[in-house]
Amino acid sequence: MDHRFQNDPGNSQSWVRWPAFPSLWRGAVLNVSFRTKELKAICTKIEVAQAELGSQPAAELHELLAEAEAFLTAGELIDFRGGELLEGDSLSFSFGSHYRVAFNAVGDDLPLEEDGSVAWGQVRRVMLIEISQ
Repeated sequence: MDHRFQNDPGNSQSWVRWPAFPSLWRGAVLNVSFRTKELKAICTKIEVAQAELGSQPAAELHELLAEAEAFLTAGELIDFRGGELLEGDSLSFSFGSHYRVAFNAVGDDLPLEEDGSVAWGQVRRVMLIEISQ
């Protein structure tokens, strides 16, 4: 279902269509969850991140997470950020001068490639499991 709004109030023929639900309009985003409350606090509150990591690494971590929310799949984020695929269903990204953040793919039926590896281009949910130096 879509709705209409008048793009130019002075022109009664100027109508633009958009989907009824924002997720259909913008497209669903890569969903990031957190293994612990502490990790969630670091990743969602810049003050906590700055206290734990320092000012610059905290800003870079928050930038990485904002970028993640701009993509539809983990594969797109990997292509953009140059993530490192780890064993199994894990991947990591570097940030700051000496930090890494690790994620696991989340889901009961993870999409797989023919060789049995995770099809990251179809993964829509990841869990942040670790921040390390």
